[in-house]
Amino acid sequence: MITHLNPPELLHYLALTRGEAIAGRRHIGYWAWELPDPPSEWRKCFALVDEVWVPSRFVADSLRRIAPANAMIRVVPHPVHLFPAAQPDRALFGLPADRVLALAAMDLRSTLARKNLDGLLAIIEAADVAANPQLAFVLKVVGIAAEPQAHAQLRRRLERLPGIHLIEGDLSRQDMARLVASVDIVLSPHRAEGFGLLLAEGMQAGKAVIATGWSGNVDFMDEEVSVLLDHALVPVSDPQRRYTHSRWAQPSVEHAVDALVRLAGDAAQRRSMGEKARDHLSRALGGRHWIDLTGIAIPGRASLGAGFR
Repeated sequence: MITHLNPPELLHYLALTRGEAIAGRRHIGYWAWELPDPPSEWRKCFALVDEVWVPSRFVADSLRRIAPANAMIRVVPHPVHLFPAAQPDRALFGLPADRVLALAAMDLRSTLARKNLDGLLAIIEAADVAANPQLAFVLKVVGIAAEPQAHAQLRRRLERLPGIHLIEGDLSRQDMARLVASVDIVLSPHRAEGFGLLLAEGMQAGKAVIATGWSGNVDFMDEEVSVLLDHALVPVSDPQRRYTHSRWAQPSVEHAVDALVRLAGDAAQRRSMGEKARDHLSRALGGRHWIDLTGIAIPGRASLGAGFR
C-alpha cells in the first residue's frame, strides 16, 4: 500500500481509519519536504511505514537527518515522462500571441515566501516590460481557497505591475500541459523545492528554464541545459509559518533579469536550450528509472493520474 501523505496528514488518516487501512500490509509512505531540516516530530512516523519514497536526493538527505538508522529511504522522482504532450493554445488562456512569455507558478498553501513572491516581483519589475516590450509574464496560482489572506496580498501586489497575466485555480493535467506548451520560458526564483515539477515539465516540453540553483531541482537541471540562478543561503523567514528553523536560498534578481532579457531577445537560444533540456531530462529521469504510480489509489485523494492543478 502507498500513502501519498506527509506525516501530519498520515497520522490524521490513520486516526480516522483506526489504522485498519495499513494493518497487515506492506506500507510505503511517499513524503516530501522542501528544506534541509525536516520537522523533528516526523521521526515517530517512520515506525508506521516499511519504507519511505521521496521525489529527490535533496529530500532524501533532509529526511535522513531525523530517520532511524534502519530506515529505508528511496528516491522515486515524479513520473514526468507520463505527462501528456500538448500543443500550444494561447487563446485558451487569453494570452497574447506576440509576446515572449515567461511562466511562474505558486501554490499559496506552500507559502508565498518559499515560492519567493518578493523575488519574483522584483525580477518582473527590474525586467521592465516597458523597456523590453517583447517580454510578458504568466503567473499560475492555486491554493486560493485555503489561503485567502495570501491571495489578497498577492492580488494587491500585482496591481502595480504591468505585463502579468494571472491564471487562478486548478487546471486539468491536459490544460496544464497546454499552458506549459504555450509559453517560451519557465521561471522559478524559488527559495526551496522538494522536486520542482513545473521545471521538469518545462524541460520535457522543450522550454528554456530559469531556476534557483539549489534544492530538489538540481537532480535534473545543470548549467549546460538551463539557467541556474546564483544564490546565497539565508535563514528561513516565512510569515505564513509553515517553514521555520532552517535555511533556504536567496536567488539573484540581477542574474534572473539578465537571463530573461537575453533569452527574450534570442529565439534561437531559447530553442537550443529547450532541446538540450528535453534530451537531458530524458537521460536524468528516464522511464527506466521510474516506478509508474499512475492510477494507484491514494487514501483520501484522487489517483495520481487525475487532474491536479
